Amino acid sequence: MKKNKIILFFTFIAFCFLSIFFTRKITSVNYDNFHVLSNFIKTYKADGGCYLIINVEDKNIIDEACIKINRNISIGVSGFIKSFNAIASKTKINQLPPPVSPEQVRKYIFNLSDSNTIRQLAFTYTDFLQNKNNYIEKQQWLYIKNILTKNVKEGTAKKTNINKINVGGLTSTIIKPDNNNITAFLGNFSYKKQEYVIITLLVSPKGLEKNFGYNSAGWNAVPLAAELIKNIMGD
Repeated sequence: MKKNKIILFFTFIAFCFLSIFFTRKITSVNYDNFHVLSNFIKTYKADGGCYLIINVEDKNIIDEACIKINRNISIGVSGFIKSFNAIASKTKINQLPPPVSPEQVRKYIFNLSDSNTIRQLAFTYTDFLQNKNNYIEKQQWLYIKNILTKNVKEGTAKKTNINKINVGGLTSTIIKPDNNNITAFLGNFSYKKQEYVIITLLVSPKGLEKNFGYNSAGWNAVPLAAELIKNIMGD
């Protein structure tokens, strides 16, 4: 009887230890990501910012945060499509499967919506990656995936080109009438056989001298995504 009590006692202690360990681990990652977002907002003197990270396999949100802005902020998709077209136009047709039209990109990735919240963008992008219902022909799906990867290696999202990590994605820079940009990165990355979707957003980021005064997504929302990806990797 006494022996059983001792076993139960040490089992309970072990359970508590593991619970604290995993809680700290998850909290640490979230805190690090929040800290990165906060620093980017301060560095670029932005009016606010958000990020969201989703596990593609089960479509669970593993981390998200917004500072100074509402997470339901509306984001137009035209900037992402412009980013897609820019890199697609530089790609030789014979290097990839048959190309798709801007309207097909809008349909397959954004469900024909012109404007979405951060969550809506992330989940429609996740649906595209899963393509479980085969609503896109395989050749078209491969073509779009290749363009997303190429945009990270050679296009506007190349600041997320991290060694040994497969990353793809699109950027968006929306210039509002008051010249206040909304910059965003929407993409995916794979790490330890797990795929994630990530979206980052900054409102009215200012250009820095080290970036030659540019304040488009490639200079701020993309590096923000890169730092968050490195946190997931544990670097």
